[in-house]
Amino acid sequence: MIRKWTFMVTVFILMALLACAPKPASVPSTPAPQPAAPATTLPAAKSQSPEDAAWPRVVEAAKKEGTVTVYGYTFISDVNPAITDAFYKKYGIRAEIITGPGSMNSERLRTEARMKNMVADVGEYSPTFATILSQEGLVVPVGKELPVLREDAWLAPPSMDEGGNTIRGYPAVQSPWINTDIVKAPDTPKLWSDLLDPRWSGKLLIIDPRTATSADRIVYTLTKYKMVESDFFTKLAGQKLLIPAGIGTRPPWTALAKGEGAIVVFGSDSQGGPVLKEGAHIKPIVLSGSVIVTSSAFQLIKNAPHPNAGKLFIDFALSQQGYDLVTRMNLLSSLRKDVSDISVMASLKPFNIVANSIEDEAAIAKSNREGVATKVLGIQ
Repeated sequence: MIRKWTFMVTVFILMALLACAPKPASVPSTPAPQPAAPATTLPAAKSQSPEDAAWPRVVEAAKKEGTVTVYGYTFISDVNPAITDAFYKKYGIRAEIITGPGSMNSERLRTEARMKNMVADVGEYSPTFATILSQEGLVVPVGKELPVLREDAWLAPPSMDEGGNTIRGYPAVQSPWINTDIVKAPDTPKLWSDLLDPRWSGKLLIIDPRTATSADRIVYTLTKYKMVESDFFTKLAGQKLLIPAGIGTRPPWTALAKGEGAIVVFGSDSQGGPVLKEGAHIKPIVLSGSVIVTSSAFQLIKNAPHPNAGKLFIDFALSQQGYDLVTRMNLLSSLRKDVSDISVMASLKPFNIVANSIEDEAAIAKSNREGVATKVLGIQ
């Protein structure tokens, strides 16, 4: 359902809608260390959940494991060292984050599973890839164990699937982005159909749908909610779409920043924000008054070599300190009341939200496996 709110209120309602089942301060760079389980400050046993009572043992076991490996796509550029350093300072655990597109990292996980030699402890990618990996049995439940999800600091707690295998992480707002040196204000598209104007032929950049899920998400969502005419994607395919060389989501943004194209059609603030921070003359636009909102997703990998450190890393990534680092450095929206929203989208006028639910993710995963976007866009 499409609803209209201001951006901040919308995000609050959005994440509540994304939940598929009921569920039971900016910070200093180096927070004061907190004892693992000080007897004088713990609440009375009768007021503690079993999960919270067991958490200190998870922390101690994680410290003994001493390391954690994360396959992720949000922790790019300077976010990677920032969050690994902060995690080490707090817990003394070394984190290695291997960044890459969801297609690449999910295939790594499959290969490691077949070889019975898991390297990764945590996966972080789009909910579509998370849905696929859950269906393939490559992850284990973790969401119900994490204390961070029971904090009252959330506008709405990050939602998870019914089994707790997939935890929604950082919001991602999807809409096209333009190069402002090429696309002048009077010519800026206002409707999705404006992308079919002959002036944009040979100037529209897209992420390769064979290696990323963004195109499938846009095709599925715009079609489901009848936001475009039935022949829109066929006509879009006739616009001589540009697919820059390279794997995953980064190539179109590099090309947009260099002026090798005018518009990234299947854009997202999770990818555009870091490039904007580097000084590129780019910005998002809202077409037909609506954007699509999803999120990243965290999972604990089955047979992970450091399962406790994996749990602790996910909990830290969603804590005030970790959340502030990632959203601030990537210009993402904030779902925490104790983390300021300085996102690139917050300054735009109120717009309609189309929220991809967890059920939608299963449909998008199926679309991705069947290559629907690849077919409708005429990509060989």
